Amino acid sequence: MDQLQAGSKWAKIIQPSGEGSQDEEEDEDDDNGEEGYNTVIDDEIKKELTSSTSKDDSTMASESVAISLQWLDKLCGITPTTKRGHNIYMACMLLIPLIPIFALITQNVILLNDIIIRRTDLIDSEGSVERSDEAAWLVSTLQKERSEALFSLFVDNNIATQISIGLDLKARFLQTDKALENVKNWRSPEGSEMFRSKLRFQIRLDDFRKRVIENNETNADTSELVVEDAMGFYNYATRVLLDDLTNIIRSSNGSSTWRFLITYKNILRAIESVGIEMSFGIRFQGRGNLVAKNFGKFIEQHKLSQEYLLQGEAFLTNMRDDLKKIRSTKDYKAYDKMYKQLIRNNTITFPNETEKVDSILNYFRSSRGVMRQLRMNINDIRIRMNDVIRMEIFSVQREYAFGIFILAILFLISPMIVLLIRNAVNALQTFSASLKKKVKDLRREKRRAETLIYQMLPKSVADNLKANKQTSETFDSATVCFTEIDGFKDIARRCSPLELFDLLNILYKTFDARIDSNDVYKVETINDSYMVASGLPERNGDRHAAEIANLCLDLLFITPGILIQHDVNLRLKIRVGIHTGATTAGVVGSKMPRYCLFGDTVNVASRMQSTGEAMKIQMTYETKMLLDNCGGYISDMRGQVEVKGKGLLDTYWLLSRA
Repeated sequence: MDQLQAGSKWAKIIQPSGEGSQDEEEDEDDDNGEEGYNTVIDDEIKKELTSSTSKDDSTMASESVAISLQWLDKLCGITPTTKRGHNIYMACMLLIPLIPIFALITQNVILLNDIIIRRTDLIDSEGSVERSDEAAWLVSTLQKERSEALFSLFVDNNIATQISIGLDLKARFLQTDKALENVKNWRSPEGSEMFRSKLRFQIRLDDFRKRVIENNETNADTSELVVEDAMGFYNYATRVLLDDLTNIIRSSNGSSTWRFLITYKNILRAIESVGIEMSFGIRFQGRGNLVAKNFGKFIEQHKLSQEYLLQGEAFLTNMRDDLKKIRSTKDYKAYDKMYKQLIRNNTITFPNETEKVDSILNYFRSSRGVMRQLRMNINDIRIRMNDVIRMEIFSVQREYAFGIFILAILFLISPMIVLLIRNAVNALQTFSASLKKKVKDLRREKRRAETLIYQMLPKSVADNLKANKQTSETFDSATVCFTEIDGFKDIARRCSPLELFDLLNILYKTFDARIDSNDVYKVETINDSYMVASGLPERNGDRHAAEIANLCLDLLFITPGILIQHDVNLRLKIRVGIHTGATTAGVVGSKMPRYCLFGDTVNVASRMQSTGEAMKIQMTYETKMLLDNCGGYISDMRGQVEVKGKGLLDTYWLLSRA
């Protein structure tokens, strides 16, 4: 009995929506319609809320709702059964529990934003250091090339010395070229024109090698000029690249990695200073002295290298032990001893050429050993810095996951609270709103389905199909047109399947856009064949031939201008065939139904296309007569064309509008 009463009660509520659904064109937000069924809903809510106080005491939620409604009515004079009262009451009931929830959500969102920023900074820091590896390798190979190139200038005639130390400039050049090639993202450091691109720098480097190093002269004045040019070129190149490398690393400052980054940069600068100092030292020993300017630079570079190492110790305490080990090595002691020996006086002499070469060789080996040890130290810093970054990223990820977990709980609890309150206060209105929404969705989906059907079938045919009426019909006079791409098989052989699909898609989209300007119906497309008709399914008198002619002339005009993405030089050409006559049309099949045309008119139009010529419109005598009756078209006699099943037919070229 209760179910029957409930059924009649819901019937009152549903009935207004059912009546409204009969009119599909009715506005979904009609206020008058809303008031119709809201009044019924309000009456039902009042009955339910009034009767709820007399039911079982086990329904605590109903009793609390009734009490709260009475309190709200007495205090504010608001009746929740009206739409305005319902909104005010819901706002009051939801505001109090939602305020702390919203506060917690806001707090968590702010914390998550900070965590995301920290994580992004750490990831950027790791990525920047990884990107700096390529630049650091290039700088390192340039430093080695500079050292070996300058050394070779002073022992150029001593083949035994070059062999003993494994000096091979060509191999060194190849290593530098490989390092340059491995730089994936060339940042175009600020400097001269040679840094504008990687290729430009490679060309400039090759020119310098040929001009200065491989073709150096043997006389003293020219040799001095060669050394000066070599030092200037390599020092300038490494300085610009080191400045850019510093900018790469400076762009990322992780919270706990900044000390590693600063030490990383200082050690790189120290290696560069040692390399420049070694160049001056080799030059010092090779010439026996240095001019005052270069002597000052020699001392300056040594001081700079020591200062960079001291700064590295200051920012990373464990670097002191590492640098202490380096200072205690044999290479460092020999390097430092030679420096002190050279700065005592501005000149140095050797008893013979052999001792001179040996001194230069020992200094070269010790300096190179110091730089090698510093590079190994950089690798250790890099590994430790990566470990710190990974640990921080892991920690931030945990904080992020915990924040997401808390947010998820808050988002889960909030709807539960809202739903509990809403269900306790307004179950009937929830049902009504849901029903109204479903009706709207049904109408929307129905319109979508109809739109899709109307795109597949003509509107009149689709309406007949929905009404179970006959869809096939014979038309006494209609014009059918076929277009096809000339040389399509050759084009298809040169294209991949996706490229061929893109070509046809662009072509057919362009053709479809032109159809809207004419009274023409697109029948179908098969491969590169495009079929349209006029005069069906909606008859248009004798205008169908003119409509097809206008479309064909437009297509003939725009086809050469269609650009193909995979081959911009390709210019499409089409063949067009037109015929006018009687035809039968109708919907065929139940799975994927299509509106198809049948009869000799279709076959003849297809033959007109297949026997035509590229970028020409071939039509039959019947079509020409209709166009002549309409006026405004220029045609030319082609002659007779044999059509299978029809014999010889007189055909014409449609040239243009008059």
